[in-house]
Amino acid sequence: MVVVAKDDAIQIERLELGPFSTNAYIVICQKTRDSVLIDAPAESSTIMDRLKSTNPKYILLTHNHMDHIGALAELQARLKVPLAAHALDTRNLPSPPEILLSDSDTVSLGNLKFEVFHTPGHTPGVYALRLVAT
Repeated sequence: MVVVAKDDAIQIERLELGPFSTNAYIVICQKTRDSVLIDAPAESSTIMDRLKSTNPKYILLTHNHMDHIGALAELQARLKVPLAAHALDTRNLPSPPEILLSDSDTVSLGNLKFEVFHTPGHTPGVYALRLVAT
């Protein structure tokens, strides 16, 4: 695990997981300890260990390639939080997402707010997030 950003408002951790060393990110609101998991490539136990000191609120999938969803079913069962994905990338998922994201949607996490940027190309529904408020 590598902390890629940290201040009084936010902490972002990067984990390289699975046979492809795929990145998963954990974003934490420092004030509320609410967290979001971005992508679920593999090694669900490692992810669960990193989430222990937080209050998980969502799993966000950036896209539906197999190296980003390897631990998804197990993490959904263990965390029991909503899954969010872009509407164009819902195929091949172990279960349908509870939240369908599209361009310019916002995702709130504690005192943080992110905007969704639909960036098709890698997959039809791939997106990025931009922090817009703390």
